[in-house]
Amino acid sequence: LARISVPALKVNIDDAHNYPEVFRYLGKVLNQEERANALAELSAKYLKEIDQFVKTLPKDKRVKLYYAEEADGLSTDCDKSFHTEAFILGGANLVHKCTQSTILGLQHVSFEQVAAYNPDVIIAQEASFYKTVFTDAKWKTLKAVQNKQVYLVPNTPFNWVDNSPSFMRILSAHWVASKLYPEQYCHSIHDKVKEFYNIFFKTNLSDEDLKRYFYL
Repeated sequence: LARISVPALKVNIDDAHNYPEVFRYLGKVLNQEERANALAELSAKYLKEIDQFVKTLPKDKRVKLYYAEEADGLSTDCDKSFHTEAFILGGANLVHKCTQSTILGLQHVSFEQVAAYNPDVIIAQEASFYKTVFTDAKWKTLKAVQNKQVYLVPNTPFNWVDNSPSFMRILSAHWVASKLYPEQYCHSIHDKVKEFYNIFFKTNLSDEDLKRYFYL
């Protein structure tokens, strides 16, 4: 970037908890402080709420989650990865334990390995996998599939969790918690989504929009 004389700055958003500070910093740089402060305040509020909720969950009773990526569901990401941060923020016990070795992530696994994990919940990145998982003979042997505990990550206007990880992780953490702990989650995910989209995208969502675009 220095060689092509383009002004550049770097911010650290690997950790979603950095977003409030990053938004305020960018607001100053871009002379958009009022807008940036609104984003920062909502981000800080959502992060504080989800942190407080997750602290109430005993670590030995957290829901076992497998993150199914790509069309066959046999790629995933490590529990120690920014690609899966939304799940950890939401209180999941991510079953694939490892440390991310490349920036792209995507750890390939066998179905036998997934079966050994036998997760309580599966969250799918790809719609093509989600459409077939309930009828696939192999996947139907898993507890999560039998119990209809498979969910598709919303992707409007872009993926909430990953590919690439963004500020949507802040909202996604609440969505994850609402799916994993529907009885314990102490907020309305419908209200959370509506508020988030109103502030971040300046759009008012209807209940029908929530069903159509976010499967809520």
